[in-house]
Amino acid sequence: MAMTVPHPPATSPVTSDAADSSGDPLSKLHHMSTTAGVASQKYVAVNTAAIIGALLGLASGLAIFSPLLLVIPAAGVIVSIFAWHRIHNSSGTEKGTPMAVLGLVLSLAIGGGIIAHIVQDERKVQHDVDQMSVILDHLVDDVKASKYDQAYQLFDSQFQSRISSDSLRGKWLSYQHPQAYGPLQSLKWNHVPPFSETVHGGDERLAKIQALAKFEKGELRLSFLFRNPGDGWHLEDITEFFGTPQ
Repeated sequence: MAMTVPHPPATSPVTSDAADSSGDPLSKLHHMSTTAGVASQKYVAVNTAAIIGALLGLASGLAIFSPLLLVIPAAGVIVSIFAWHRIHNSSGTEKGTPMAVLGLVLSLAIGGGIIAHIVQDERKVQHDVDQMSVILDHLVDDVKASKYDQAYQLFDSQFQSRISSDSLRGKWLSYQHPQAYGPLQSLKWNHVPPFSETVHGGDERLAKIQALAKFEKGELRLSFLFRNPGDGWHLEDITEFFGTPQ
């Protein structure tokens, strides 16, 4: 009689899912990157020179108080251009171009405007000096030629309302007397711009200059007062001759 060999009961193969379920319960979770959520962005620094250039541009207006402060807009132009060049060549590691441009524009606009105003004022002053110089040259020529009536016409109407032509003639003759200074030879003025002040509510300007009158026997410092009512400078007085008009 044949013997029957018993077989072990069939078992189902253990799947990976079953194995995972029998192990760590967190194993079914998807693995996340340790750098998830961390931005991979490059840091871009603000150029320090651009900030300084913008501040210098804003401070350029201080130059209106003194020409010496024009160094501020000049520095603003240099620093702003330097900053723009550095930013442009930084390969994107620096920023601040708008501030550099702002500093450059402000420095050029404000500084240039102030310089233009100074140049305009200098031209006005030089024009004033030229007018006064021409009047004094004519005065010397007329006195040396004894043309006292023509010299009298160089003075304005206010002087002529106070002083007569004969009085002016007498003053020049007394100074040129042989026992005094002798004949007038020249009148030297260093052409330094005179200080002027406004009068009559700003409608007129007064200016005073000093010149060295050289006579045959000596020298005399004379003060000439000029008035500008708006149409140019006119000789108002010689204070050593007639005093300062009130």
